[in-house]
Amino acid sequence: MMRSRSTFTFMLFAALLVLSTVSAQFGVPKQQEVKPDGQQQEASTPGQGELDGILSQQDATDIDHLVQQAKQDPETMHLVEQMKASAGGELDALRQLSPVEILGGLKQTVDDMKVIDYLFKDGDKAFEEMKNAGMINEEHLETYRKDPSLLEEDTRRSLYFQFVSLAVVGGLIE
Repeated sequence: MMRSRSTFTFMLFAALLVLSTVSAQFGVPKQQEVKPDGQQQEASTPGQGELDGILSQQDATDIDHLVQQAKQDPETMHLVEQMKASAGGELDALRQLSPVEILGGLKQTVDDMKVIDYLFKDGDKAFEEMKNAGMINEEHLETYRKDPSLLEEDTRRSLYFQFVSLAVVGGLIE
């Protein structure tokens, strides 16, 4: 039962990762400035670069807060050590992501964590929505139909695992 539950949690994490869309607005960074006399000069505006425009100050604060909490939690740090020690494992696919994709994933995961309280105000409706979106494994449909609070708990764990995994790959948790 424990193996099945952890397999399901991983599958739910994978489904959420695949189904979550990351949206961010990217500006076009200024490459060169043109002076009135026609000479070009490299732009030196601080903060210009590939990562600008992805996170708001609040997003960065929220992510940092969760990272600090995770670092203080012995169970989370044990999980991090297990993830790092596993050859291949859960982190391989995430290691292929760019820094922009990692930050976007962290932001999306934090946003999803914030929505959980609202989504599960009506557990039955949350179950139906997630079932219709194909986010629930067939073998667990009846269990979650009977106990939507278990679906909420597993969803929270999955999102937390997703956040920690992205934070590890992004170098925020070592």
